[in-house]
Amino acid sequence: MMSGGEAPEQDLGTGEVPQNVKIGIGFSFVFAVLGILVGGYVGWMLEGGPAVLWGCGVGFVSFFLIGFLFSGTLDWMSKRAQVNYEPMEWSRYQQTGMQTWDMFITIHRVQNIYNANENILPFSGPDCQNMFAEVLVGRLVRNDTYFSLQQNPPMKTCVQNSGVFEEGFHVNVTPTDNTVRVCLYNQEVLIDKFLGYCDINITDAIIQKGFPQKKTYSLQNPDDNEDVRTTNELVGTVVLSFAPGENLRHDTTVELEASNKLAYAHMRTVQEPHKNYAIEHTGAYGTWATGKTLDDIK
Repeated sequence: MMSGGEAPEQDLGTGEVPQNVKIGIGFSFVFAVLGILVGGYVGWMLEGGPAVLWGCGVGFVSFFLIGFLFSGTLDWMSKRAQVNYEPMEWSRYQQTGMQTWDMFITIHRVQNIYNANENILPFSGPDCQNMFAEVLVGRLVRNDTYFSLQQNPPMKTCVQNSGVFEEGFHVNVTPTDNTVRVCLYNQEVLIDKFLGYCDINITDAIIQKGFPQKKTYSLQNPDDNEDVRTTNELVGTVVLSFAPGENLRHDTTVELEASNKLAYAHMRTVQEPHKNYAIEHTGAYGTWATGKTLDDIK
C-alpha cells in the first residue's frame, strides 16, 4: 500500500509567483545572456558590423524562449491563463447561470485508511492517529492536473485520532469554481504527511446528483493522478454531505427537487439540524458543527 506522498499540484490563490517559477525566470535571463554572446559571435563570424547586433538580439530572444520553455515557466503561465480566462462549463451555466451561491460541506469521517508502515491494518499505528482533513474549493484545469483556489481559503478540520470529524464548512461557489478537493493529512512533529485526496466535480457529482448525503468518495494515492484501477492505488474513503444555501437560483432548486425528489428531500431533512446548530455554535478552524453527530444535535 501507499505511504505518504506529495500533494498534487495546486495553487492556493495567494497571488504570489511560486519560487520555482521565479527561479525559472532567472534561469531564462541568464541563459539569454549566453545567447547574446553566442549570437554576437555567430554574427561576427558571418559578416561583422550590423550582423553582430542582429546576432546578439536573435540570440537573446532565442535563448530566453528556450529557457522559458524548459524551466517550466511557460507551462505555469499557460495554466494560469487557462484558470483566469477559460469560460465556465456550459452545463454549469445551464444549472446556475452566472451566479455565485453558498454551499455547505460536511466531512463526516474517513474510513479504511491504510497505515503507511503496517500496510494493511486500518488505524493500527502511530502514522494514522492524528489525522485532519482540508477542504479546497476552486478550479481544476489542464485535463484535471492543475488546481487553483478562487475566493475560498483552505479550510481544515480539527485533528482526530478516530477518523470521525463531523465538521462542516460554508463556502461561496463562484461561476468558475468546478471542483471540491478534500485532502487528508496526518499531523506530525515537523511536517504534516500528505496521505491522499479526492476531487469532486461540483456540476456533475454534486448539483446534478441532488446534493448527496453521506456519500463515500475514494481517496487517491497522491503518487498516481490517473483513475484508480486497483486497490493498491486507494488510500481509503471519506464520507461527505453537501447542501445548497438559500441563495441558490430558485428555478435550479425547483428543477432539482423535481428530478431528484427523494435525494433532495433527504438532503433537507439531514442538513437542517446541522444548519440550525451552526447558527449557535462556531468551532475552531472556521468550521460549524464541531464534532457533533446528527444524533447529538437532535
